[in-house]
Amino acid sequence: MQKQILITQALSKMGTALVRQFRQEGWYVFGLDTHDNFSHDCNRFILFEHDKYASEVSYRIKMSSIFEELIQHLDAMIFFFEPPDILNRGRLDLEDWQNALDQHLTTPLLLAKLFAERLKKNKGYLLSVIDNTPPKRADAALASLPIRDALQGFTLAIAKDWAPQVCANVLTYQWISEKNTRPKPEELATLAHFLCSGQSRLSGKIL
Repeated sequence: MQKQILITQALSKMGTALVRQFRQEGWYVFGLDTHDNFSHDCNRFILFEHDKYASEVSYRIKMSSIFEELIQHLDAMIFFFEPPDILNRGRLDLEDWQNALDQHLTTPLLLAKLFAERLKKNKGYLLSVIDNTPPKRADAALASLPIRDALQGFTLAIAKDWAPQVCANVLTYQWISEKNTRPKPEELATLAHFLCSGQSRLSGKIL
């Protein structure tokens, strides 16, 4: 059976690299994002409001039903985190904090719970890919750093709680300002595929 993976923020630069890598390796890719560019690299793209899935019960029921119908089995899922743009627009307020929390922490928790049994059945993989670059503004850091660290901790907790059926790891990268370089998305995507491909049962690691 063809392996299947679910990738969040699939239209971001990093998400696109992940989608292309897994498709190149023969996987069937389900991609989620909050907007549509009508030029999908995914096998199946699903328009998905990450914050609404966490905050609105009716939307969560609707989308969960769609997922149940479309994704009959799942071998891996990838959550992607980068500092939310909403936190860089000005003074941090409660609404911005709640939206970022819903999108990058609560929704991954809910999606992981929804697909837990499918991942366990297939001895699957969960990976959080995290942009670890420190925010430039202090008020943005107040929100983005705790959410980032919580997602990392959540992923490591899954590695422990769902072992040995599911392997879960954190893949981080960072902008190196003095060299003005960062790892290429394609390089990170290659490593992500290795971690989810069955070539290694590495779990509970931050890479």
